[in-house]
Amino acid sequence: MPSPLTEEKKDSLKRKIMLMYLKYGFDGISMDEIAARLHVGKPTLYKYFKSKEEIVREVERFAMERLTGVPLSTEGGIEDVLQGLSLLYCNGIGLAVFSGSHYMADLKNRFPDLYTEHEQAIDNLISRFQAFHEKAAEKGFCRKLSLPLVGEQFHKMLPVVIDEEYLRKHNLTLKETIREYYRMLLHQILSDDYQYVICMEETYSFCDRLTESVEEISAV
Repeated sequence: MPSPLTEEKKDSLKRKIMLMYLKYGFDGISMDEIAARLHVGKPTLYKYFKSKEEIVREVERFAMERLTGVPLSTEGGIEDVLQGLSLLYCNGIGLAVFSGSHYMADLKNRFPDLYTEHEQAIDNLISRFQAFHEKAAEKGFCRKLSLPLVGEQFHKMLPVVIDEEYLRKHNLTLKETIREYYRMLLHQILSDDYQYVICMEETYSFCDRLTESVEEISAV
């Protein structure tokens, strides 16, 4: 009988399974293949996921937590504003990766209830960001600008610039691109009085972790 897994190993196993599903999609990989690729016994796999349908729901639960759990506040000054912007950027990268995977198509075609919830969560996050930006602009942290225009640019460009083919073509690393795109966004969004944070190394401290998360999906 296999030894019981620690909570840390359980969480790691679940994360790897979810990343594998994101990469290969519902029809792209079987439960047997997942077990083989992760070098775990089928009984261990089925202990945490009874079916591929359950994997979808676990992936979506994880995605919803990320979309609904972004703290957006200006009460703590520029530090809170930067925290909100960095977490929104992380979500934007995540959505760009999701849109380039089989995930959203599978969700829309096989799980319309989850797809609707996902889209509603995105709309809610956008509404929250609009209110956050308005307050940050009133307090002088951000410029008053057209958020739909910035959002459209973000939506269209981000999946392109983090694509492996684009990175190879322009001899860029994913880390360089993630960091540079964030710097460009800050130039657009922050008011002149707070442009100085763009030169601060701690402003980009989250980019390494974000890069690792994106690369983890490709490595599965």
